[in-house]
Amino acid sequence: MASKLKDFAMYWTDLPCNELMKRVFSKPPEIGVIDLFDIEIKRDGPSIIVNFDIIDVLPDLAPAKWGTQFNRCRVGIYCLGVSNVIISGVSTNMMAEISFNLSSNAKEVIISGDDFNMSFTCDHISLTGPSVYLSQ
Repeated sequence: MASKLKDFAMYWTDLPCNELMKRVFSKPPEIGVIDLFDIEIKRDGPSIIVNFDIIDVLPDLAPAKWGTQFNRCRVGIYCLGVSNVIISGVSTNMMAEISFNLSSNAKEVIISGDDFNMSFTCDHISLTGPSVYLSQ
């Protein structure tokens, strides 16, 4: 069965498991700058979970239970079958660009900023979230 994924993801809705993202945004948000929150690396899988805020975009179709008092949107990616992990740098403020190469069997994730760089390949990638919150 041929994959429906494009070689390069341009919108968050290009990634698998994007149903909630499609419901809360009337227009698909573009992939680009993120504010990296945390990274969890597990030997089981092996897997990597990356959580971050997407910048300059908020859900415009948020469900009523989310309320209206939010100014940040948290998203994550869950990656399984991880290999070729390269990480350098760390900071208390990690603004970075994220990109995805979804061609072939291995998916490539690249996160690069002034103080932090990470790249890895994985067999499976899925989107988690979004959720919203109010940041001071």
